[in-house]
Amino acid sequence: MTSSCSRRLLNGKSKETAKKHYNYLIRTLGELEYTLTPDRLKEYVLDLEAENPNSARRSAKALKVFIKEVVRNRDPVIAQVLYNSFKIPQTTTTYVLFSRHSLMVSSELLPP
Repeated sequence: MTSSCSRRLLNGKSKETAKKHYNYLIRTLGELEYTLTPDRLKEYVLDLEAENPNSARRSAKALKVFIKEVVRNRDPVIAQVLYNSFKIPQTTTTYVLFSRHSLMVSSELLPP
């Protein structure tokens, strides 16, 4: 990836966010063999969502940023088709609720 491409991808993001997007993008593009088509993108995100919803969400976000910042500058029509070909999977947060008994047990383990 060229340095100008990297700068556009990472522009306006914290270093940590930019690094995560870059890593997910490189992995995703490698798995897609650097070929982006609407059907392949949609299938890839759906397959990844079945395996790991959080990873699918991060990969989809990185792809959307790449399409928006890099592909759109080269060909806006193709970028529009690719961008709208898949959605970012929604994840749900699971909260673990403890009963009163289990809280008392865990508090007994804490030092006074």
